[in-house]
Amino acid sequence: LGAGCLCLACMMLQGIPVRLSFIVIASFFVYAMHVLNRLLGLKPAGMIGSFREETYHRHGKLFFYTALASILIALVLALNNAVLPFIFLFVISLAGVLYNMKILPKKWHFRSLKDLPGSKNTFMSIAWGIVAAILPALSKHYYFHAGLIVAFGFTFGIVFIRSAMSDILEIQSDKLIGQETIPVFFGKARTLIVLK
Repeated sequence: LGAGCLCLACMMLQGIPVRLSFIVIASFFVYAMHVLNRLLGLKPAGMIGSFREETYHRHGKLFFYTALASILIALVLALNNAVLPFIFLFVISLAGVLYNMKILPKKWHFRSLKDLPGSKNTFMSIAWGIVAAILPALSKHYYFHAGLIVAFGFTFGIVFIRSAMSDILEIQSDKLIGQETIPVFFGKARTLIVLK
């Protein structure tokens, strides 16, 4: 719902006619990516630390199938609008799924994208910005303009700040499991300076 509302705001910022399909695409894409990454990044059942993790363990299949259906609906709607939005959505969906997977050689210190310091906050903000601001613009303009830059920056900023703020609250558990969030990498004080 939050992604859909941001998409609506981005269309209005750019002066693009509001299209419900892009609001649905943003909502379904964000839901699918968050659920799939949570499922791929689940800790073993004995290390459950929150109600949310327990819920994902208990209802994992239901979450997986709803996420899969959501991403398929988003891709079909994007293709229905135009080929270019579909290609963008497909590429960021693939990147989102690969985020937790160990795709780099074993000898490297960073084996997956999530191992890169601050990658979660940055990649999530970029993905939200693409789906909320860029996809609706691609169906009409096919070029970058000032409104698109403002809409992307607005979305990126809101999602980045929200993501980093929630990571500040979870800094202890992130350190414990080795999650490389921005607060873990820079420290709480420096992260607050960046957010301000």
